Amino acid sequence: MTFTVDVTACEAVRHRRSILAAKIDEAAARREMPSILSLASGHLREAELSIALKEGRVGRLLAVDQDAESLATVEGYCRSVSRAIEPRQATVRQILAGRTDLGRFDLVYAAGLYDYLDARVAARLTRVLFDHLKEGGRLLIPNFLWGVREEAYMEVFMDWHLLYRTPDEIQGFAQEIAPAAIRNTRYTQDDAGTIGYLEIERI
Repeated sequence: MTFTVDVTACEAVRHRRSILAAKIDEAAARREMPSILSLASGHLREAELSIALKEGRVGRLLAVDQDAESLATVEGYCRSVSRAIEPRQATVRQILAGRTDLGRFDLVYAAGLYDYLDARVAARLTRVLFDHLKEGGRLLIPNFLWGVREEAYMEVFMDWHLLYRTPDEIQGFAQEIAPAAIRNTRYTQDDAGTIGYLEIERI
């Protein structure tokens, strides 16, 4: 158990939680009462670390996931962290098909979703999510990079199969977005070089 929770990938996921919480706080510093979308939110653990959420400086955080049990955990954060948090059940397929009325946002992120998406679906979803941004809004997409040393252990013993990518492949997620609509694109990595982060800002 100790080895499992301390593998490189698990450490990176915990670090990702801190990065996402910082992005929520950054959005609240940039915009008054921002609207935020977390797609495939899972348990939304980053909400526990966001100062802006706890201080009531976020107007809306829509947490979308297909799993009802995960959303039940998110519902608890509505009471313990912020009433701005709004859980909603929906699938990626519904979002791609335009069958959800999500609204527009100052920040959109998908914590661990892209690690499981085919490259073509990832590019299409990136375009759809970008279309949900307000003017000056930002889209953040993390994805695991090649080189996780416990990859074989994760797949055989943890049944954890990820789609690892190169920095160029991660930056390629933006290929379906019209360049004229993009103000800025920024690629970064966590300190261990385990997860790459693509951030795209809308004009």
